[in-house]
Amino acid sequence: MWYSSALIGGAGQATANYDGAAELREAGKRQMMKYGDGAICVTTTHQLPAPLPEYFNKSIDPLDRDAIHQSPLAYRLYAEIIASTIIDWYSKIDISARSFPQFWCSSTASVATPSSVSNNSINAKLTLTGFANGGVIFTQPRWCRPTKNRSFPVAFTSDDIGFSMGLATVNPSGQVNLSGMTAPNVKVYLDIQLS
Repeated sequence: MWYSSALIGGAGQATANYDGAAELREAGKRQMMKYGDGAICVTTTHQLPAPLPEYFNKSIDPLDRDAIHQSPLAYRLYAEIIASTIIDWYSKIDISARSFPQFWCSSTASVATPSSVSNNSINAKLTLTGFANGGVIFTQPRWCRPTKNRSFPVAFTSDDIGFSMGLATVNPSGQVNLSGMTAPNVKVYLDIQLS
């Protein structure tokens, strides 16, 4: 069972067995914490009802087979908990930002890291090569295109000019044009709020 005999009136695991497995239990918890939401964890000590000490050695507790081991019912409950935990994990909605996709970009732009897209913002660093002032750098997908033209300031830099500012315009077709570029090869920093 998952309790030491000292905790439940002499039944359950020998204290030495329980204590000896403590390091393994803690190692499992550390792994789970390391991977955060990327790990599925079901613990024996938290997710089944505790066997009542007065039932030990009396064949009364349906979760306990012999005062040490779980009964078939307990294992079945564990299987159900594990299955429901996996289903919950695969069914959750992930709202973390995604990488900015290269296929949105025009032929003159390439994505540099870090660049991300979330449900309400685009934060990207793009490298422009052979760019002509006023040209399109990327096209937004349908889900975040504005209903009318929107403009916002854009920072850009190159070896020749240091940091400077330009103006980006997004049209209802989703095309993002840049104005104010004074060099054909620049790095552009975008911070677009979509809401």
